[in-house]
Amino acid sequence: MIPSRRRTWVAAAVVALLLLGGALAFGALASGWMLERATEAVRDATGRELRVSGDVALQLFPPRLAARGVALSNAPGADRADMLVAQRIEAATTWGALLRGDWGLNLTLAEARLNLETDAQGRRNWHFERGARDAAPGSDQPGAERKQARLALPLGRLVLERGIVEYRDRATGRARAVAIDEASLEPADGNRTALRLRAEYAGRPFTLAALAGASLRELATGTHELPLEFEATLDGRALAGDMRLAFNGARRRAAGTLSSDRLVLHRALALTAVRASLALADGRLQLEPLEARFAGGTLSGAAVLELSPDAPPRAALALDGRGIEPGRLLEALGRPDLLSGGAAEGRLELRTAGRSPAEWLAGLDGHLRLVAGPAQMRGRALEQAGDLLAQLIAALEPGAQRSEFTRIRCAVVNAPIRRGIVQVQRNVAAETDRVGVTLVGSADLVRQRLDLVLRPSVLEGAGVGLGQLAGMLRLEGPFDAPTLAIDPRGAAGLALELGAGIASGGLSVLGKRLLEQATGATAPCRQALQAQHQ
Repeated sequence: MIPSRRRTWVAAAVVALLLLGGALAFGALASGWMLERATEAVRDATGRELRVSGDVALQLFPPRLAARGVALSNAPGADRADMLVAQRIEAATTWGALLRGDWGLNLTLAEARLNLETDAQGRRNWHFERGARDAAPGSDQPGAERKQARLALPLGRLVLERGIVEYRDRATGRARAVAIDEASLEPADGNRTALRLRAEYAGRPFTLAALAGASLRELATGTHELPLEFEATLDGRALAGDMRLAFNGARRRAAGTLSSDRLVLHRALALTAVRASLALADGRLQLEPLEARFAGGTLSGAAVLELSPDAPPRAALALDGRGIEPGRLLEALGRPDLLSGGAAEGRLELRTAGRSPAEWLAGLDGHLRLVAGPAQMRGRALEQAGDLLAQLIAALEPGAQRSEFTRIRCAVVNAPIRRGIVQVQRNVAAETDRVGVTLVGSADLVRQRLDLVLRPSVLEGAGVGLGQLAGMLRLEGPFDAPTLAIDPRGAAGLALELGAGIASGGLSVLGKRLLEQATGATAPCRQALQAQHQ
């Protein structure tokens, strides 16, 4: 006979096995039933098919449903068969939430890909119109009501772990993709929703943290106005904003402010205290006023970006600068203690159109005007400034490296920009007490190359060697590594401009004519300021 204690353990084991088997059987039946209901709900709400090709598992404590190999079909005529593909989708809640009638689903998608596209007619594949088609003309539009109710998913938290969001414009054939490391939407205090995103676009990492003034349910069903606070980073550049978004049918509007304590432009070169008012309506984004501090001075102006389905994006920028210190610019570029004083004022106007950064540069038109006042250049610091800069200053101002200070009277840039090329035709100049220099040539922003001839001249009879005046300097090469050399074509070219007879008279005659022109002639800075551009 089996002892009573053993019989108790055997009975308990049998009951446990029966309960386990019943739970497994119930789980299998329940998971199948829930999958069918979910498929029907998605079909009714979106007109799309939800498919599950992998395993489906149901857990009761706590309630959790997980499925592998999940796909949502795409719109008719789309390039890809599926709009959404996920290796795993998991929905979890609590019994307390279920008993209260508020599911509060925590939805997680892992290894997912979202394919967004517009066709040649501009139709978007993320517009679900099944509910609208169900409404009969002249009725109270019950289909629209059903659409709203069915899309109002009872979400408590939405998480995406490792995924890709791709957008394809079939009219242009262009595609863009964002690789998402992690993204989440979850409730926050005050009936708000918190968004966190860590992702990468075109090899550049960025983050976004935002707080939306609506619940997840309101975001799912749609809201006419949405307050939004956000902080974002891109390549270490931080930007914050406080905005209000408005939705009225197909029209989208936004208004608010943007700010950043520091926006790095290049290495140590940065904008600080950046502030802008933003307005977006009918495909037109405007930042005005736009204000920032830069190199000890201030920048103010406006920027506009216009988007149209029938034309490339267009952009325009207008900036006024005041009190900018060239010495701080040189310090940021690794040339400290070289220059003091010389506060500059100027204006930059740019406009362009294109579908890529290369097209934007190639189509860039505008004008740059910059005027810097008296400054002092330190001779000892010049010795440490680097070969190219030292050669340039020494060629234009002999003895500058041996002097404690060299006074710079002025510097002027008054150059037009046409099709991505800065056109330099005696509209860029500088003067010291002894020598003036005028530039001729171009700076190609598309090819990133300089080709400039420097034309020195004597000011107020200072004793500069005639050979140095006749020897024209040429600065050419890529922006990051230009070279400075005597231009063998310079003297002959200038001789043609000054008179045919000079070409046969030798360099000494050419130098003499330069000296004669310097006396009583328009100073280089004044000439550059008065330059007229077509």
